[in-house]
Amino acid sequence: MRICMLTSEYPPDSGGISYYVYEICKRLHQRGHKITVLTRGPWNRTYLEEKNGIHIYRIQYIPVYPSPFWLHGLRVNKILASIESECEVLHIHGSLVPSINAISPIVYTIHAAINNDIDNRFSQDFRSYAIKIVANKLIKNEQSLCDSARVITAVSNSAVYEFQKTHFVEGPVDIIPSGVDYNLFSPAKQKTDGLTYVLYVGRLEPIKGLVNLIGSAQYVCSKYNNLKFILVGKGTMERALKGMVNKLRLNSYFYFAGNISDRMKLLDYYQNASVFVLPSYYESSPLVLREAMSCSLPVVATNVGGISEIINDNENGLLVSPNSSQEIATALMRLLEDKQLRERLGTNARNTIKQFCDWESIVDKIEIIYQNCK
Repeated sequence: MRICMLTSEYPPDSGGISYYVYEICKRLHQRGHKITVLTRGPWNRTYLEEKNGIHIYRIQYIPVYPSPFWLHGLRVNKILASIESECEVLHIHGSLVPSINAISPIVYTIHAAINNDIDNRFSQDFRSYAIKIVANKLIKNEQSLCDSARVITAVSNSAVYEFQKTHFVEGPVDIIPSGVDYNLFSPAKQKTDGLTYVLYVGRLEPIKGLVNLIGSAQYVCSKYNNLKFILVGKGTMERALKGMVNKLRLNSYFYFAGNISDRMKLLDYYQNASVFVLPSYYESSPLVLREAMSCSLPVVATNVGGISEIINDNENGLLVSPNSSQEIATALMRLLEDKQLRERLGTNARNTIKQFCDWESIVDKIEIIYQNCK
């Protein structure tokens, strides 16, 4: 079968959509399907590359957020028109792609609703103002993508619920969650000695609740002098977060590792961490949480969005209220003090991933959807 994917992210991008699309493409190609990906390229050119048998159009994109969808859309639609005769299904991922003129049947996957990102922007930078100014245009673009689809899927029930706050969705929505490479993201045979650290992986943005994580460190670090907080990722709040760490005199306890695209290096961070924490104000289906769980890491996460669809409190992780530094601190100290609890939650977390987040089973479902579109 000939399948085209349209996505705003694709490796080497490190976002959740990027890896979701990549893992699907890789497995579909292994099953004999012909895959073409349309994604964002550099600001100055469009080019075609082939990686591992997958054709990837990196389409010229001016990296200003929110993007000039109309201009990028012209380029995307031009490429699509030239290859659509070879496309039996067009699979669109996420909200930050342009509206499409397509003859092929469309599958649209809801990864998250843009209104959540808009509602949870508290910083006063230009990017945040720009997003709020064009909020209605972004929401209309989401509705257009939804209206064009023959089949709609979503990565979680929460993503559907949030999407329907601002959009009309006709018909049922198939839930196709994000999977995890269970064999790659596995526990370390032996952790590196000498460093105890709490790990966060994700964007450094207001919606991620990192102000509360830093706030929790005031309590935790007063009791654990040898503890480190490692934050992996980049974002608009990096400077403000570093300033907060400095103001609270916590510099010696925090390390900002930056963005890590090397999966093996990221795996090393997961495998040697003591606890993983995700303090977000909203998440639809966080890949980083699943990767941490697959490595048998005990996790502390806020009880928001799709997180509660995968974590049962005190069974395979600890859930805390959003926007509560004190609850995060209490949960972290509980885990740091109780090795048996860490081991029990970590073991149960990995078993959860093995049972519900296997990529091969997920791609089985996607194949059925594609066949029914023909």
